[in-house]
Amino acid sequence: MLKVPDSYIPYAIVTFLAILISWSQFSQPQDLLNPRKAFEFSNIPRLRRYMENSQSLEILAAGARRFVGKPYRLFCEWGELTILPPQMIDEIKNDKRFDFGAAASDVSWRHSYLYEWPYIV
Repeated sequence: MLKVPDSYIPYAIVTFLAILISWSQFSQPQDLLNPRKAFEFSNIPRLRRYMENSQSLEILAAGARRFVGKPYRLFCEWGELTILPPQMIDEIKNDKRFDFGAAASDVSWRHSYLYEWPYIV
């Protein structure tokens, strides 16, 4: 049976971690406004950064400056959202495939904004 010297194990661990970190950073889309940072393997830290201390407005303002006239993506409490530029408002408003009434009538989101939960319509 082949015996691996103990001195190779730390090198293997460091190499594996370097590959894992590299893969997690390069596999993220370039148009994502708040990507995961190094050593973040879940979405909880970036969601916390977005929601705490009113940083959400600063993050959205940074996205408007960085992606001028182009859509970009943002990870927030509802998951990954696509933020469209204001120039596309009329185009989307006139498209019959988009129905704002259906989205507005969805009651599943209301519990996060109302004090009394569950809210019955």
